[in-house]
Amino acid sequence: MTIANEYFELFCRVNMEKMKLKPSPDAGEGRVREHLMSHTTKVKGKYWYGKQIAEITPADGVKGTIIRTFDGGYAFRVYHDQNTFTDYDIRHDDLNVTIVADTLAAFYTIGEHHVLDHSPQVLGLKKVE
Repeated sequence: MTIANEYFELFCRVNMEKMKLKPSPDAGEGRVREHLMSHTTKVKGKYWYGKQIAEITPADGVKGTIIRTFDGGYAFRVYHDQNTFTDYDIRHDDLNVTIVADTLAAFYTIGEHHVLDHSPQVLGLKKVE
């Protein structure tokens, strides 16, 4: 188990205690996360988020776009129709992302530096012969 996985397992256990959920004592790697997720993925309603009340809606299966904001940060943009959208600040620290085929994106490796950007066709890059 990596340090990140150990940290996440601990994070899940602490949150389960706060939610008064009890995993089985022999729960192995991934089982604590699975147990926590089974109790949180369908959560809806109003909750205290910091010192403010927030309306909670599950994000499972929502399609959106990660955008760069004017201040250099990132947001998750969800389009409701052609003219309206909602930008969500990204605070999640290890969100799984799948890049769909029609996004015209590519990975670039320059020595030890790795970049995710638009495809070479979008950027108008010249192929090295």
